[in-house]
Amino acid sequence: ALNTVAKMLASEGENLARLALSSWRTYVEKERLEVIEAERAKLVLLHQKQFESALSCLAQSSERTLRRSCFVSWKESVEQEKAELLERTRRSEAALRTLAKLCMAEE
Repeated sequence: ALNTVAKMLASEGENLARLALSSWRTYVEKERLEVIEAERAKLVLLHQKQFESALSCLAQSSERTLRRSCFVSWKESVEQEKAELLERTRRSEAALRTLAKLCMAEE
C-alpha cells in the first residue's frame, strides 16, 4: 500500500513538473510574441516619423537638400534596423539557451 502511494505521489510530481514546464513555455512564447509586436509597432512609428520628416523637407527644401535629407534618413533607418535586428537576435539566442538548459535538466 505504501509502495502504491509512493508511486502515485511520484507520478503526480512528474505531472506537475510537466505542467509547470508547459506553462512556462506558453508564457515565454506569449512574451516573445508581445516583444515582436512592440518592435513592429515601434518600426511603424519610426517609418511614419521619417515619412512626415521627408514631407516636411520636400515642402521646405531645395532638390539637393531634399536628396541629402532622404539619404540620411534612409541611412539612419537602415542602421537602426540593423541594430534592432542584432538585439532581437541576441534575445532569441539567450531564450533558446535558457530553453535548452531547461530541456536538458528535464531529461
